[in-house]
Amino acid sequence: MPPGCTRRCLRGWHRYHRPPPAVLYTGQYNSGGIYAYDPNTGQLPYQAAALPAGQNRPLDVCWDALNGLVIAGAQNDTGGGGCFAAYNPVTSQITTKVNPIDSLQMVRAVATKDGVAYLGGDNIYADGSRSTVVAWDPIANQELWCLDPGQRAGVAALAIHGRYLYGMSRRAAGLFVIDLDTRQLVHTADLSSVCTDFGALTVSRGIVYGASLTQRSSASIRRHSPSRWWSPGSTAAGTTART
Repeated sequence: MPPGCTRRCLRGWHRYHRPPPAVLYTGQYNSGGIYAYDPNTGQLPYQAAALPAGQNRPLDVCWDALNGLVIAGAQNDTGGGGCFAAYNPVTSQITTKVNPIDSLQMVRAVATKDGVAYLGGDNIYADGSRSTVVAWDPIANQELWCLDPGQRAGVAALAIHGRYLYGMSRRAAGLFVIDLDTRQLVHTADLSSVCTDFGALTVSRGIVYGASLTQRSSASIRRHSPSRWWSPGSTAAGTTART
């Protein structure tokens, strides 16, 4: 370890942390909820908020800068489905919704833009939808709209660049792009040669980067300029609003 560095150990597995300034927030398996670590205090990481009963496997975490919220998605390993959570570090309050997508889909991936959270579903069961994307109001704690991009496997990762939401699907199901302004699916792509299951997406300096497991259990990293991924004039399925 380099001089001046400090090692801190967290219980369980920590899942996809996305830190706002100064503080690191993680989702902790098994049933650890949301943990926080502030390196400026010298204190050990601690549980900032618990998730609802049964929501034992946090899967993704991101920071909602507009609302000042830690957004998390989780899976219920035994009962099916999952949950949405929004933790406010200022008030220490957490808002949750069990099965925000449906009773079978977990919340595998989360992303946020302009105060709206986007939830990516994944379904490990034989029946039911398995790649639904839901736009969620974290303040009102309710759905705004949803779209099923028709992937044959669940969503592995989400990322937002400009007006576009990028999704990578599991099990070599490929890439999809949603126009958040028109709420339309505008592009899909076959990435099966390099992305065969779980993956991650991130945006840096105007480029969308993706990493995925391959059949050789190694990581494949691709960088793409968003303008090269689809023709802006091509659109497909629209969104729905559920009651």
